Amino acid sequence: MAEREASLEAIAGKPLSHDFGRRWWIALGIAALFVALLVAGLAITAIAGIGRWGNDMPFVWGFDLANYSWWIGIADGTALLTCLLVLWRAPLRLAVNRCAEALALAAAICAGVFPVIHLGRPALAWWTAPIPQSTGLFPNPLSALTWDFWAIIAHLITVATLVFIGALPDMALMRDRAKPGRRKKIYGLLALGWTGSSAQWAYHARAHRLVALAMIPFIFAMQSVVALELASTIVPDWHDSGLPIRLVFSHLASGLAVAFGFIAILKMTFGLHDPGDRDILDRLGHIVLAAVLISTFLVGVTGLVEFLGPPSRFDAFGAWTTSEVAWISWLSVLLSKAIPQLLWFRRIRMSPPWALFIALCIAVGTWADSLAVLVIGIVHDRLVRPIGSYVPTITEWMILLGSLGLFALIAILFVRFVPVVSIYETRADDAELVA
Repeated sequence: MAEREASLEAIAGKPLSHDFGRRWWIALGIAALFVALLVAGLAITAIAGIGRWGNDMPFVWGFDLANYSWWIGIADGTALLTCLLVLWRAPLRLAVNRCAEALALAAAICAGVFPVIHLGRPALAWWTAPIPQSTGLFPNPLSALTWDFWAIIAHLITVATLVFIGALPDMALMRDRAKPGRRKKIYGLLALGWTGSSAQWAYHARAHRLVALAMIPFIFAMQSVVALELASTIVPDWHDSGLPIRLVFSHLASGLAVAFGFIAILKMTFGLHDPGDRDILDRLGHIVLAAVLISTFLVGVTGLVEFLGPPSRFDAFGAWTTSEVAWISWLSVLLSKAIPQLLWFRRIRMSPPWALFIALCIAVGTWADSLAVLVIGIVHDRLVRPIGSYVPTITEWMILLGSLGLFALIAILFVRFVPVVSIYETRADDAELVA
């Protein structure tokens, strides 16, 4: 117990320290360079238009929608993990929740970039909002652009609310420990006058569980939005009722994997995680493995149905397995379905480097799956086959890598200014054990 309390004191003192170490500054600098790539890519697109991308007839969508779907999946997977752990009051929540909440918010912010920039005229993105205009126009409720607006706004609000409620008592702790100055004022503002009275604790616990419960159906609905956007078209491979289910579970697995990899990074580099919970990677590895198995089952069932189905569906199966762009789908299967089977071994699950490697494989494989849905779906079953295939440009790669940098930058700033472990919940659980 004394060792655990000492580790909590060290974690609580990190955001208040003036020197966070050279590795943190190096990571911050690298992330900032990638964010500069994002800014440059967005500026090129805003000035020159989306003609600077690899999009062309018939490939009207490419990296933009794949990136959007991928980031939404990461946000939903990490948010779902947080909500379930809060409702179950599982011991794993003490070490995982704060990190998962921050990653969910960072991924939602990254996802919000793409529906705006892919409009071609990002300065007019506010037209998708239901705001009275002098032209008398009103957003079309049947348009996928309107769905994106409401999905992103709702996602940012709900995830930010969950993060803020969960961190409120620890913000008060930082306020009380900080020296007089600007930092103490900021923490005091975020603490909202928290005093720790019994009434405040009761309202806080109730609000935290209520928001977590309300978010679960929203997460599944949100994750289905991109697939429904595709299913609402007449493209054969997209107009599929099974696509939302497959994408939901595949992308939720990627979100869980990102949380898995992030905690492995904390253990390997910054030394910020709670050493009192040494089995955290083992238990998280079981959760990630279960999600991957469900996703693998759904992909297998989908392939079997198409293989045994009518000729039109069998042709779709052939496009996914033997066409000139089938390597994307096979890459997705290898990275997000085959390699994660290493998690069956406890030694692999307990190793931070292996955990990070498998998490990266799942994340990249899920992104490849999103791209495969877009590219293979358009190539397949057309009267006139397109000449060549979709080829992304340097600008698209800049935006993709830049969004990764933005995600990393938010996560790096988070570990600098917010305790990565829920200190108040850990102490409450320790007090219950002593009692």
